[in-house]
Amino acid sequence: MVAVLKYPELRLSSEGRTFEFVSLSIELEDFGSFLQLGLINDPETLAIEQCAQRLIQSDFNPQQTNEFICTVCGWGGYAGIAGRVIKNNDPLRIVSALRDAYAATQYGKIDVAMEHMLALKDLGVSFSSKHLKFLDPNRHVVLDSVISGRLGYPLTTDGYCRFVEVCQKILGHLSYRNIQTTSLNHQSWRLADVEMAIYQWLRKKTHEQSKQRRTAKLPTPTPEAGRSFAEGLLGPGRRDFRADG
Repeated sequence: MVAVLKYPELRLSSEGRTFEFVSLSIELEDFGSFLQLGLINDPETLAIEQCAQRLIQSDFNPQQTNEFICTVCGWGGYAGIAGRVIKNNDPLRIVSALRDAYAATQYGKIDVAMEHMLALKDLGVSFSSKHLKFLDPNRHVVLDSVISGRLGYPLTTDGYCRFVEVCQKILGHLSYRNIQTTSLNHQSWRLADVEMAIYQWLRKKTHEQSKQRRTAKLPTPTPEAGRSFAEGLLGPGRRDFRADG
């Protein structure tokens, strides 16, 4: 089954086997392999999710809240954002923003959760979504410059909510088609897992298209040069390209 996702609406292909993002398409059966790749590339994911659970259990202890922000921003590749957020916001305001965002999430108010995060200075949609994804992987995803740029979802609260809706629809199709998750830590697909698979798929597409462009410019590239370029472009984990706040 191919899923067709085109901003601002989700479309299934006529044969019901493909989702398409703008001019791209992904087989539902491939989500598992891309999720597995994401878990390999992001070995810190489980530990940060556990950190988030401890934070929630502490009712957002101020020190743990700051540590969580530093950890998430470091995972996103830009630890300096955490320093600015902590420096430019009142400590109690930071705690209340994360606590209120989590509470809104539990009532299904995804847009309200994002707005609580965006109330913090120096924390844009991209890094707000990163925090939300770890606070509740069942209800939140990451919307960064990679996904926004390639799939057309703007870095706004509305764009975020639309992307969440799309991931929810894909999640439903994965369940309907009985496509098993490849996560060793969870028995079923979560919303954040769907987004992780999409992100890895986009990395692959970016690599392939960049390679094609380089091949057109350089008729006789060496294998070593190609590997060096790909490693520099993609890097490890989810740290690449995520500087957009």
